[in-house]
Amino acid sequence: MFLVAQHQLGQLEQTNQQLTSKSDHLQTFVALLQKERHKNYASHANDAAFQLAKNERPDIAAWLVTTDEQLKLANLMFKTDLQSAISDLPFQEDELLALLTAIMNNAKQAASQVDNGWISLRLQLQSGLFLLEISNASNMPNQAVMDNLFARPKPTSGTAIIKHYITKAHGIIDYRFDQDQFKLRLKIPAIKK
Repeated sequence: MFLVAQHQLGQLEQTNQQLTSKSDHLQTFVALLQKERHKNYASHANDAAFQLAKNERPDIAAWLVTTDEQLKLANLMFKTDLQSAISDLPFQEDELLALLTAIMNNAKQAASQVDNGWISLRLQLQSGLFLLEISNASNMPNQAVMDNLFARPKPTSGTAIIKHYITKAHGIIDYRFDQDQFKLRLKIPAIKK
C-alpha cells in the first residue's frame, strides 16, 4: 500500500511540475503578446523571440521563448532550425510540453558542465517522419551510461519520460556521442493527432 501511495504521490508531483511549467510558459507568452501589441509587426522581422515563436501554437511558442531566455541566463547558446512547427508533432498538448521539457532539461544539464556550452534543436519533416534532433555540448559519458541510457531509465527520469512518449507515438530513439557533443535523434511518424 505504501508503494502504491508513493507511486501516486510521484505522479502527482510530476503533474504539478508540468502544470507549473505550463503556467510559467503561458505567462511568458501572454507578456510577449502584450509587448507585441504595442509594436509594428514589420519591426519584428528580425526579433529573435518573435521569429522563434512564429507559426507555433501559444503554449509551444511560450515554451520556446522561455527556454531561449533560460538558456541565455545559464550562458548557453541556443540554436534552432525549425523547418516544421513543433506544434505539428503528433502529441497531445500536455504530452508535447512534458516531452520537450524532459529533452531540454537533459540537454541543459549536460551542456552546463562544459565550457562554452550550447544546445541545438532541429526539426524537419522527411518521408512521413518528423526528425527531431537535439544536440548539445557534452563531456564523454561512460560507456555503461551510453549503453543503458534509454534501455533501463530510472522511472521518473527525463530519459524515461522521453522513452514513454516516443514509444507511445511509435517513434524511434537514436542517440550517440561524437566529438564532444551528444546527439539525440527522434524519428516520429507524421500521423494526425
